Amino acid sequence: MTLIDPQNEGKVTKENFIRGVEEMFTVPPDFLREVEVAFKFFDRNNEGKVSCKELKNLLVRNSNEYKEEDIDLIVMGSSG
Repeated sequence: MTLIDPQNEGKVTKENFIRGVEEMFTVPPDFLREVEVAFKFFDRNNEGKVSCKELKNLLVRNSNEYKEEDIDLIVMGSSG
C-alpha cells in the first residue's frame, strides 16, 4: 500500500497529497495553502489527480534533499 495512493490507482488526489505531506512532515497550518499550490502545479490538466510516476519524476528532478530511492518509498510505497 502506498502512502499517498491508498487505492493503488496510480494517481494521487489533492486530499491524499496533502495528507501524505502532513504525515511525512510537520506542516504549519499556513503552509497547507502552499501545498495546494504545489499540487496544482503537478496537476497540469486540472483533473484533480496526478500520476504517481509523474509526481515521482518531478520530485526526483527537483529535490536536493531526497535520493531517488527515498522518493520511491514516498510515492510508490514499500515493496517489502
